[in-house]
Amino acid sequence: MPRRRNHDREPVGHTCPDVDGVISAVSRVSDMCDMENFASKEDAEDTLNRMIDALHCVRPAMERLRTNNSTLREWGNQEAGRVDELETELLHSESKLDSAKQRRDELLGEVSVLHERVRDLESEVHSLREEVDQLRPAG
Repeated sequence: MPRRRNHDREPVGHTCPDVDGVISAVSRVSDMCDMENFASKEDAEDTLNRMIDALHCVRPAMERLRTNNSTLREWGNQEAGRVDELETELLHSESKLDSAKQRRDELLGEVSVLHERVRDLESEVHSLREEVDQLRPAG
């Protein structure tokens, strides 16, 4: 059975873009917080509004990640359950195979005994034919 090179069969796509988006938003807010002095109240309000805008995407992205994580966990548990079932089937099949091999070996032993018995009977038949031939009148 060929090995699969790509195992992308999980029920959700890559979550890295969502993680990258959250990291980017938090980094932008962090960078804005590093500004120690604001020239005016308006600068401070403007920076605060930009922080709020930057963080606006965080909650939906985190909720998508939570949902995707839950979906992946459920899928992973189902896959693990299927692996357990397949391992049980494999053990059962291996046991059946071992029993079949043992029975085959027993039957091959019986065949060998029967071959020997056939050779003995053929030899006996040959001997009896020779005796019959000797007892027949020449003629």
